[in-house]
Amino acid sequence: MWRQLLEMGLLYVFSGLGPGYYLMARFWRPGLSMETKLKHWNGRKYLRFVHKINDPRYFKISQNKLVEKSFLSALGLPTARLLGLFHPQFGQDTSGQDLCTASDLARALALCDAGGLFFKPAEGDSGRGVFGLRLTMEAGRKVLREVLSGEEVGMDALALRLGSAPEGYVIEEMIEQHPVLARLNPTSVNTLRIWVVDDSTGIHVAGAFLRVGRAGSLVDNTAAGGLACAIDLNSGVISEALDLTLTRNQYKNHPDSVAELIGVQIPYWSECKQLACNALRVLPGARFVGMDLAVTTDGPMVVEYNVEPSYQGAAHVDKPHGVIFAGL
Repeated sequence: MWRQLLEMGLLYVFSGLGPGYYLMARFWRPGLSMETKLKHWNGRKYLRFVHKINDPRYFKISQNKLVEKSFLSALGLPTARLLGLFHPQFGQDTSGQDLCTASDLARALALCDAGGLFFKPAEGDSGRGVFGLRLTMEAGRKVLREVLSGEEVGMDALALRLGSAPEGYVIEEMIEQHPVLARLNPTSVNTLRIWVVDDSTGIHVAGAFLRVGRAGSLVDNTAAGGLACAIDLNSGVISEALDLTLTRNQYKNHPDSVAELIGVQIPYWSECKQLACNALRVLPGARFVGMDLAVTTDGPMVVEYNVEPSYQGAAHVDKPHGVIFAGL
């Protein structure tokens, strides 16, 4: 205990890292040298550096989900198919027709052949406001139902819900993830967070972890209680699974599904790394990004860019910021 308290004090003085990050990065491990700990950055230093290497003029490409989705689709990068933007005044689907009312929604969904839909606030992060609905044919009509409860959702109620977001809701087809990842937690699309860097050695993957949701959750975000599973970059195998509590509990099996986590091979791992690098290559003004990918039976697809991923990602991949960004 005294060693840890002394280290916390030294790190706060010399690196500005607080006790929270000390515990998040598990600096209490005896085999971790102080030299390695000092190469981790505090949040302020990290953001200053990210704003230096990622031109803020281009941030809106990833901050607005409609702009981001359009950008990905235009460049042919695999991503979930966009249906349109619902907004009470400016809404429009991909065919150029209005998407502003309940009747507009009914018309657009009548033409949709997807098994489900995801609804995301056009401006938002950490999975806030995101929800999914299953689309089924019943008695000759298409019906939307809540994924978890199975309750039917009427068009009027859906339009009212979607109209609550000031910037509108982006509507896209629901991603059907690979069975290997669905087995870990079937209610959430469990996505990869891949840190990609463009430095003096070229574009490469610097770290990666799989986010796995908890039972009853549609999102896998660690901020919503999901697990962070570190991935060996060479093999694509999960090497460690931790929650985000300050005690950083380790799991060999998922606490809800009991599915084995350690040793799971990420499907299409080489393709995932290549897609993450290709996606950074075409993003204007960026030399670093936290890429979110989903994996389907046909391969990986881009969920979204993060030009300011949480600095705690370095703790999840167990690699200091000073090492990750050494070539920049």
